[in-house]
Amino acid sequence: MTDAMLTDEPLFRYRTITLLPSLLCKARCPHCCIPLEMRTRDDYDPRVIEAIFSSMPTGLRSVTLSGGEPFDAPERLLALVRRVSDSGCDCHAVTNGRWIEDPARGRELLAEAAQRGLAGLALSVDAYREMLSLESVSSLVRDCQRHGVEIVFKGVGRASRRMIERYCDAAGLDFDLAVQSISDLERAGTAASLRADRIGGPRGEGCFHVAEPAIYMDGSVLICCSVHLFQGCDALLLGRVLDEPLDAILDRASRDFLLAALAFLGPRALRWLAGRRAMPGRSSCRVCMATLGDPALVAAARRKIAGDRALRRDLAGRSMLFSHFLDREIQQEPIASRYATAQEHQRLLADELRTGAYRKAIESVVRPGDTVLDLGCGVGILALFAARAGCRRVIAVERESIIDQAREAARRAGLAEKIDFVQQDAMRLELDARASVLVHEQIGCYLWDEGLVPKLARARRDLLEPGGRILPFRIDLFLAPCAHRSELEAGLDFWAEPRYGFDFRHMAQRHFAELSWKAGRPLVIELDDESCFLAEPALVHSMDLRAEYITPDRIEARFSLQPGAECTGMCGFFRVQLTETISFSTGPRPGPNNFGQIFIPCARRIRAPQGGELRFVLCPARLPEHWRWEFQLQEAS
Repeated sequence: MTDAMLTDEPLFRYRTITLLPSLLCKARCPHCCIPLEMRTRDDYDPRVIEAIFSSMPTGLRSVTLSGGEPFDAPERLLALVRRVSDSGCDCHAVTNGRWIEDPARGRELLAEAAQRGLAGLALSVDAYREMLSLESVSSLVRDCQRHGVEIVFKGVGRASRRMIERYCDAAGLDFDLAVQSISDLERAGTAASLRADRIGGPRGEGCFHVAEPAIYMDGSVLICCSVHLFQGCDALLLGRVLDEPLDAILDRASRDFLLAALAFLGPRALRWLAGRRAMPGRSSCRVCMATLGDPALVAAARRKIAGDRALRRDLAGRSMLFSHFLDREIQQEPIASRYATAQEHQRLLADELRTGAYRKAIESVVRPGDTVLDLGCGVGILALFAARAGCRRVIAVERESIIDQAREAARRAGLAEKIDFVQQDAMRLELDARASVLVHEQIGCYLWDEGLVPKLARARRDLLEPGGRILPFRIDLFLAPCAHRSELEAGLDFWAEPRYGFDFRHMAQRHFAELSWKAGRPLVIELDDESCFLAEPALVHSMDLRAEYITPDRIEARFSLQPGAECTGMCGFFRVQLTETISFSTGPRPGPNNFGQIFIPCARRIRAPQGGELRFVLCPARLPEHWRWEFQLQEAS
């Protein structure tokens, strides 16, 4: 890389990497892009593992174990899962699922992996081998749900889609929520790393492989995990972890405009930048291989970018999108970082309805002799309530550095001796003795988005004594159709009117392009009252945190609309039940509300001049961008 290609600030941040602990695989799928001689060779070097984990980049969110079949080397897999979890990252694994054909051994292996911190499993389905039995996949889904491991499917082509549909039907999963990616065969790199997201560019498509470096056990750090691309493609080799630290390699790569162009524009556009014709009929991967494998084309593309200031500025700005796509929670900052700020804790403490309800509940539940576990203590307010209520001991757990401010608050209150502060991720916490009371506030604005379900399941199983009290113990979800005027609608109405005597209606198209993504995902809004509701809120789902819980595949509600009603979407909020008599609601109200309400927009305004029945179906998921929903109006005759 030349200095002309580097900038002072990273173009995009790496928050996820892929480790390929081996390329060994017993399945021998004939379509596999890994050359046979590589599938029978094991380059595992313990020094590489030490080099990786000693120089992990700051802010890394997740590590995916892929390449070959990770579960064919179970001891290595389990060791790496524990190592990744101990580093503070989420650990995911990509598998072809052959190991579950021995049900007893498969169940044992999954349980051990979950115990060591496995957060997610991607089952790679292809159309070139005999499918796994429906019974074995259904059993795997149930086991993953039992252990709090997220499971998704990946596949290549229409045949894989049909197979995944059968798996979902047999396991009772919603297809749209369970499928992480399905790609047409001609766009396939490997079934393990396909992505459905696309960012357009001149004569090309964005390549997300650039945003997820792959590290081989010989120490090579490569920009894409499709092995067949690496032959002669030096432009994809970022460096070697045995020669320099991983964070330095990724930091340097993140400043390379050539990689930014590949990420945002795709290989076809990169070839176009180099002054060469497109390659009709070739897959994106083959275009990438032909372009990046030619040093002359790489040099020409670099010269083109270096000589075009506007293009570099455009790439730098647009590459900021990758900080969102790399984060598994699109369009928002990482949860862990967000809750380490003074501004966020100001919002939490300013919500007096929420904080006051917690104080009353803690004072009514905590008794002398209790050991109270505060899961995710933040600035420490709930731990302070518990200590002041007279318990024997408080264990306050927090992953982020904000725990230092919680310690200082306890010292200032004279309660430092009663509170043990532990800086640790809740999923990896170990206690010398179980707690008698569990206090938590892992509730996201979208209810499930902060990992409430797996965290509470693990805490209830391993950290709370039998019969221990959980506070809050239930969360009820309410929905109501509404006529909320969205930000998108308000903007379009604004540009429709003349401004200062001039016509700016042409700005509406640009405004729509900038904000149209909001029309396809739920949003957080803040309503002062229920005046925009078109019907009484209905209780549609309850989450009992004292028992085993599985996120529902489907939530359905029906509402009667009055004649003349115009519905723009559905408003959701929840009631948090701390004790049998103490609760608080996140519903519309004046004043600070840390949670706000969930607004689920209609694709287009629903008008009911004669009134009628509105049917709403919601298929939720942990991340709001994976939610799916449907509105249906049956007009009154």
